[in-house]
Amino acid sequence: TYLYFNSISVIGMGKGSLIAYTYPIFAAIFTTMMGGEKMTVRKAIWVAVAFAGMVLLLGDKIGENGFAVSKAEALGLLGALLSGMAVAFVKKLHETDSTYAIFFAQCMGGFWIMILPATYAGGANGITAGAMLVGVGLLAAAGQLTMTESYKTLPVTSGSLLTMLTPVFSTLIGVIALGELVTMQTIVGGLIVMGACVAILLGDRAPT
Repeated sequence: TYLYFNSISVIGMGKGSLIAYTYPIFAAIFTTMMGGEKMTVRKAIWVAVAFAGMVLLLGDKIGENGFAVSKAEALGLLGALLSGMAVAFVKKLHETDSTYAIFFAQCMGGFWIMILPATYAGGANGITAGAMLVGVGLLAAAGQLTMTESYKTLPVTSGSLLTMLTPVFSTLIGVIALGELVTMQTIVGGLIVMGACVAILLGDRAPT
């Protein structure tokens, strides 16, 4: 989460969100490695397609500067990888623990990791800023709880890929509300990644 927030502050909400929400691909891989779900040939092909889309998504103006990935993009991708690993762990933990216990552990871990950086980083003061921070916390908690609960019954790949609407809305908000510029290369790469993710989702839901 920290790496996601850090990346969007540098490269923008649209591209940062598209990179962060490549995590379902990593979730599918890690869950297969942990023995939770089977990696079929069809799913493996779509994972490969998604990685091809990520090359376009991450490459900054391929053909002019070569294949250049900025530090913020690399950190965002690392955050996506760690998020995919966390989702796989959540699915595994549901075999022994409740949604609330898992979420409590996530909150406590995040609290102790970030308490000192948050204290000394400074920032805006006042009632408005405080209310916005509380609102962010409440919305994030509600979203995390509903996502964690969904993994009780959904395969990790399906549950994760349903969240692919998030980068779509984030990109639109970034362009419309924040005036961000999104290159055609970023759009094409993002569409390839999301299309591959949707294909995996539809494959998981298809009767066998």
